[in-house]
Amino acid sequence: MFIFPVPTAKIKISDTLTCPDTPFSITVSGSTGTGGPLKGILIPSATNSLNLAPTNSLVLATTAFSTTSYSFSVIDTNACVSKPVEAIIRVQKPAPSIHTATTVVIGQLVQLNASAGPGYSYTWTPQTKNLSDSLIYNPVSNSTLDISYSVTLVDEPLHCFITVNSYSIFILPLTTVDVPTAFTPNGDGINDIIYADGWGIRKLIYFKIFDRWGQLLFESNDLKQGWDGTFEGVPQNIETYVYQVEAETYLETNPKVSKSGTFKLIR
Repeated sequence: MFIFPVPTAKIKISDTLTCPDTPFSITVSGSTGTGGPLKGILIPSATNSLNLAPTNSLVLATTAFSTTSYSFSVIDTNACVSKPVEAIIRVQKPAPSIHTATTVVIGQLVQLNASAGPGYSYTWTPQTKNLSDSLIYNPVSNSTLDISYSVTLVDEPLHCFITVNSYSIFILPLTTVDVPTAFTPNGDGINDIIYADGWGIRKLIYFKIFDRWGQLLFESNDLKQGWDGTFEGVPQNIETYVYQVEAETYLETNPKVSKSGTFKLIR
């Protein structure tokens, strides 16, 4: 009994990524230890059967319309078939078309998101100080006026498509400042600190807390800093406390807001 060697097949695509309707080349080759002609089978192909001389290669010109997986194998004169080899040509897709609008209260940050996946560049306009970065897919806008942004997406590195999307932001000129009516500084990690908060606040001027005798227990001009229910390191009693708060707003017609009231400390 004589066992013939199995032929081998090779396939190579000139570019693994291409634009639609763009020619590219497939190079196929085969070899066998016994010599003799080979028949190549390329799938899919308009001409599946290809005649190859021993160890020679053949370049096929074709046009890509969609992502396609090609399989190639060879058969020698002894009817021995090689193991098929595969190559994939990916066809670039355009970025999706997006046109959206959102409404926020003045002073709110808005994170835009134009992500079309990997392989795209992004250019935002207008390139103003209200936009954190004009060359990333997800910049943050801090505009206090109605504004419309456009972003140009280009696939890299082929530049097959240019897509322009738009994002509009509408600003509500509202402002308010407030303090909760109670908090529970018992160390459970829930509602342990009382803060001043609100809408449309540019800057906290002061947040003050007094006990029933008018002693100042806490004061801050930082919105991120609140009272933890202690004074000079001593936990305060379950009691009703008085607060005063004033803040600077974004509105020229109402540049400041203030409020005073009471809240309960509950343990």
